[in-house]
Amino acid sequence: LCLAAVAAVAGADGPLPGCTIYTNNQCQGNVIETDPQFEANRWYTPLPGDDDYIPSFQNYGKLVAHAHVTYGDASMSSATVEVRALHKDPAVTFTYVFDGKEQADAKLDVSSKQTAPLSVQVKASDGSTVSLEPLDFRWNVAPIKEREGDYRGGQKGAIVEMFGWPHADIEKECEALGKMGYMGVKVFPAHEQLMAGEPFNNVLNPWYFMYQPVSYRLQGRMGTRDDLRRMIGACRSHGVRVYADAVVNHMSGGGNDANTHHRNPNA
Repeated sequence: LCLAAVAAVAGADGPLPGCTIYTNNQCQGNVIETDPQFEANRWYTPLPGDDDYIPSFQNYGKLVAHAHVTYGDASMSSATVEVRALHKDPAVTFTYVFDGKEQADAKLDVSSKQTAPLSVQVKASDGSTVSLEPLDFRWNVAPIKEREGDYRGGQKGAIVEMFGWPHADIEKECEALGKMGYMGVKVFPAHEQLMAGEPFNNVLNPWYFMYQPVSYRLQGRMGTRDDLRRMIGACRSHGVRVYADAVVNHMSGGGNDANTHHRNPNA
């Protein structure tokens, strides 16, 4: 089914005619340098009050942030969390909120006493805010069951791929996988993936859309962050390690972002 076939009913924000995609941001020929003007595309996410806004967009249209965790040493029993925030207005200042406590410093030192996920929020002086995904730490990972016959602590063994399986379904198979001797299970990227309302190449949301992230939140077609956490804990309790596939240079395809002008330049 050609996407252009539904353009007539899709409205101004619908697909481009002729099954085309937005190509203005693509490299031309052998030119591989990114045009500096593309930096402006960072701020196209709809803001509160815009027609296309949904609550999960928060204030991404002008404020973004992520947390960088650095462990103190090889024991991984302590860490420094640094929140790196960026605002559309460079004059704006930030307040950082860790587990409900405000501070001016973007860094926080934590230790193994932090047994629950750490909540993180950034407040900007213009009133905009953004809440990050809760941070968990290496010392809270469930211990892995050592099984007789494991080669050098799991350095070599068979891994079963369960691509596309819901986290909850993999959790149910963990015990059986352990008894069958599998060293690990490999899953699709766990981030929030592209979801479309129209078919692409005659398929609605084909498997490779799961390699097109729309955010790095640990929720998507396979389940929630909590589903993923339970699955990992269950598998490790049966001696089964969990590996997530990742292709770090994959992004959403042209025209699949939040900017309506990339779907229809006349919008």
